[in-house]
Amino acid sequence: ANACSALGVADHRFLGGTGRWRDSGMVLAGHGVRAATPARLHPRALASREAFADQVDALTAVLEEVAPQVVVTYAADGGYGHPDHVRTHEIAVAAVRRVPEVARLYATVIRRATLDAGLAALSGAAGLPFRMPKPDELPAVPDGDVTAVVDVSAQRAARLTALRAHATQVAMWEGAEVAFAMSNGVAQPLLDVEEFALLAGEPDGPDAVDLFAGVA
Repeated sequence: ANACSALGVADHRFLGGTGRWRDSGMVLAGHGVRAATPARLHPRALASREAFADQVDALTAVLEEVAPQVVVTYAADGGYGHPDHVRTHEIAVAAVRRVPEVARLYATVIRRATLDAGLAALSGAAGLPFRMPKPDELPAVPDGDVTAVVDVSAQRAARLTALRAHATQVAMWEGAEVAFAMSNGVAQPLLDVEEFALLAGEPDGPDAVDLFAGVA
């Protein structure tokens, strides 16, 4: 709730209502920070195979009510493989197909060049309490996959406040640069751009800077 407030989000919902589905948990996939689905899932786990149809129905109902022009979700791999992120992508793709009023569906991603530049700025930072990632340890996509880049430098203060609201999941560090880390203690740079890959809909040119540009 505090993160939503910091970012100006006024309409936050739990899919299916509070408590309908719960965190599925994850296991490490054996490579860096990559995650995988646990062998056994709680009956109410979001990633449960049996829950998929009801989840798509629930999200379709929200989309029909809210009537968004643009929907943003995770990439197909959930960013780093978390089963709930993967399921969120699957639900979004299926629900958007049912709602033709949605003009574009994007995945939030980070391209390799952007991540490498951010990590280079962090490298050697005095007092950094997190370890630097190994090569290719953090998820990123090929540069050509990115179809929109939004400058969010003016929103840095709000983004920092939102990240700090997740105190049990994210640790923050502010020095010459700003870094954060999940429970794995691997440093990630706070970037001044948000990058997206178009999953469905008509693009607004190869170098879009506004997800809504050209949307009627």
